Amino acid sequence: SEELAFITSWIDRGADTQMQLRELPLSDSMRMRANSVIAQYEQPGTEPKYKFEFVSRDVIQNLNTPYRTVLQIARNEPALQVDFFLSGSFQHQFLEELLLVKDQIVSLNLSKMPVNDNSLLTIAQFINLEKLILNGTRITGSGLKNLASLQNLRSISVSGTATDLAGLETLATNPGINE
Repeated sequence: SEELAFITSWIDRGADTQMQLRELPLSDSMRMRANSVIAQYEQPGTEPKYKFEFVSRDVIQNLNTPYRTVLQIARNEPALQVDFFLSGSFQHQFLEELLLVKDQIVSLNLSKMPVNDNSLLTIAQFINLEKLILNGTRITGSGLKNLASLQNLRSISVSGTATDLAGLETLATNPGINE
């Protein structure tokens, strides 16, 4: 409701896309509504979820390519999400480059990429990884044993792979996995 009130007041004032919020007087109703909306997302004083270090914006920017996006999941959290694209251009080196930020990666999407069991050795170094998507990859059940040491892994998706029950059972010993 607060966001709607802010947008309504902005439209009522002509929907000026060049207007700067900081130029409005502190007592302006639209500025007060905007500050209320912003405060909902910043939540000052809340304890961060992740205890590891932030990565500089330059490092994140340098890791972004036409084949891979690296994003900080929230402004106030150091955790990173990585998604790969264009399987025909994928090189194992693109995965190894992520070792630079291995402590910050919590989500990794390699869906339909030509990764295999050897790639899982690199992924096993992402110690804070929580979510891993391997759908349509070349992994097998025997390679999943390399991920057993990932204590923070909560979700793994392996549909469309050669993974077997025995491979999945090696991950079942990890109490955190629930998907």
